[in-house]
Amino acid sequence: MSTPPKSRKASRAKNPTTSAQLLSRVGQVFAANKSLETALMAVANLVRAALDFDRCSIMLLDRQRGVLKLIAAAGIPEKFWSEITMSVGEGVAGKVVLERKPVFVEDISSSEYAHAAHHERYSTRSFFCVPITVHGDVVGVLNANSREDRPPCGREELELLIAIAAMMGLCIANAELFSEKNHATSLLSATFEALPGAAILVDRNLQVDAANREAKRWLGLAADAKLRHTALLEMWPQLDGTETLGKLREALSRNTRVGTVETLAFPSGVSAEVEVNISSLAHQPDDRQALVLLRDLRTSAHVDSYKSEFLSLLAHELRTPFAALQAASELLLGTPPPAESGDWAKMLQIVSTNTRRLLTVVNSLLDLHDIEHNSLELHKDVVRIDEIINEITPLFEADASKKRLRIITTVVPVTCSADRRRLSQMIAALLDNAIKFSPPDTAVEVSCEKTDDKFCLIKIRDHGYGVPPEILFRHTARFNQVEALTTRSSGGLGVGLFLVRTLTNLHGGTFELESAQGEGTCALIRLPLASVASETGA
Repeated sequence: MSTPPKSRKASRAKNPTTSAQLLSRVGQVFAANKSLETALMAVANLVRAALDFDRCSIMLLDRQRGVLKLIAAAGIPEKFWSEITMSVGEGVAGKVVLERKPVFVEDISSSEYAHAAHHERYSTRSFFCVPITVHGDVVGVLNANSREDRPPCGREELELLIAIAAMMGLCIANAELFSEKNHATSLLSATFEALPGAAILVDRNLQVDAANREAKRWLGLAADAKLRHTALLEMWPQLDGTETLGKLREALSRNTRVGTVETLAFPSGVSAEVEVNISSLAHQPDDRQALVLLRDLRTSAHVDSYKSEFLSLLAHELRTPFAALQAASELLLGTPPPAESGDWAKMLQIVSTNTRRLLTVVNSLLDLHDIEHNSLELHKDVVRIDEIINEITPLFEADASKKRLRIITTVVPVTCSADRRRLSQMIAALLDNAIKFSPPDTAVEVSCEKTDDKFCLIKIRDHGYGVPPEILFRHTARFNQVEALTTRSSGGLGVGLFLVRTLTNLHGGTFELESAQGEGTCALIRLPLASVASETGA
């Protein structure tokens, strides 16, 4: 180690304004970069340029191996970085870490470090090695070398580099805290997801702070839905007026743990007898939260999960033979029937029709599985709704004629952005329902029109039994049919309307049922027009 020069004609850091400006710029670099390595690299370049150094480098300590490794440098080709390491206690950098004191060499050519100057590769006059500390522990070193054709450096540069090293220590400490925070957040998130049942975290104002995947599934939300600062009752209106809501408010006001068992309805259509456990979490007096844990005791939520897996397996097992049967029957329909078999074509038509219905059921079950696992995708294009209606309605003429029903279509040219196959599926499902629940000698009306400059409306109206208001809201849930008014002889699994509602929502539209007992039912699909969908990205 050397003493600083007694006199100097010039110093790169002699002007306090220049030093202050450099420190300010270093601070700005650290504030502007989230990546520690990016920030250190930028500072190395900045120090080298501002002080006219030949090179500037930063080495950080690998605590497990006890080795300093070069991670950022200006003036040293990157191809040499992996070769530059130093054990603690060895070399200048290793001794600085061990002794926790900076080293400053005014003229390396006349010092004990001359042999290590690498004259064949670099130009060096003055040399600095300054420890970087975090909470009193040395975590690395800041190295700097001035050019041999420049005047020797002095105490001013050393003090400036010590200040910069201190700022580096703060930056490293912040990076470690940020890493620890991310780790803690990830661990908390994983723990939250691992909780049994549905878990919802709310604040004292009944705003949702977080919900796990199971809770989002019960609430009919996507797994990646962002819920922070969402009103609980806005997201889950069925909770209003329940004992559970009263218990939640009690826990938030009294800082206690409460529980209850209650049958609850959810926006997803799930209805279940639920064991509710609510724990108050008080980080600070004015920052109280409550963790709501819901565990299904009876039906719906868990049973639906098992149904989903079973039906998916069933659908995949049945689709292949049904598809083969459909293809075979259609081939046979194209061949001349034997003269002695007068009912040949009629029987094959029955086979074809029923096979098509079975395939529709199987595909509906597969769609239901995809919806529950958030894997159903739309392939949108610009389509004419009136053309789709005119293509679909003839397919139901045979079923309508059996009940002496008339299908009346009133359509105008309407264009929207939609998945053509899915939109056809939606219209077909509603038309099938209308025919199924219409009494003989009535009409089913199908129409489409523009309602304004943004939306179009598809209507399918029947003149059947209708649905009483008290159960209308349940009519679009999975596996739900109005047993009191119709019989299971009408067929179907009760998934059609649920699929229509879900597919409409995925298209950025809305689905409603208007009905009154004895006055028929009108299904309404409202979709954004093609121009509106392209503007909003829907």
